[in-house]
Amino acid sequence: MTFATLFKETGIHRIDLLKIDAEGYHAEILRLFDIPSHKPAIIIIKDKHVSVADHRQSLGTLVDLGHKFVISGEKALAYLG
Repeated sequence: MTFATLFKETGIHRIDLLKIDAEGYHAEILRLFDIPSHKPAIIIIKDKHVSVADHRQSLGTLVDLGHKFVISGEKALAYLG
């Protein structure tokens, strides 16, 4: 099921918290989620199994969309500032 289908079927169009722990696939999930449309206020990413390039790209995308970060160990918390 795609995120678009999930939102359509549930009638939910915005979420406050997106937590991703997908064993190295968080960059792909962020690409598929459509952050600009759904604007989660907080995004938690676990980056243990992701490449440095994908992690930097993901964080850069979120910065471009207005998110700020708190990083602790292998987790990053992005929030709209």
